[in-house]
Amino acid sequence: MRRFSALCLALLLGLAGTGAQAAAAGYAVAPADIKSQLDAYLFDAARRGDTAMLAEFIRSGYDLDRADGKGYTALILAAYNGRKDAVSQLLAAGANPCAEDRRGNTALLGAIFKGEVVIARQLMRAECAPNHRNH
Repeated sequence: MRRFSALCLALLLGLAGTGAQAAAAGYAVAPADIKSQLDAYLFDAARRGDTAMLAEFIRSGYDLDRADGKGYTALILAAYNGRKDAVSQLLAAGANPCAEDRRGNTALLGAIFKGEVVIARQLMRAECAPNHRNH
């Protein structure tokens, strides 16, 4: 199942390139809809700590700092949900550890709130303001 999911993701990532590519391939799905679905897959993979799925996004060059409606990035979601390996993977791939959600919370603040000490220590090594406050 995981292999099938990765294959589907790879196909969607390929289709998300441009509207012209999708139209030429005969797909009726708008690129914005594909991007929205890909974002949902990214955020779900981060919440679950699915490093294989995250690797597909990283390999494709997908924007890891995209945020959902609340401003949560994949890194914020992974940190908040205690997904240490996913946090390491996203940081190594260049995800922004200083990104804030709509309330001003960062991945570090989420990890601290949830008591994820190992992840919080990992995020404290980032070049973010150590005395950051949320709104």
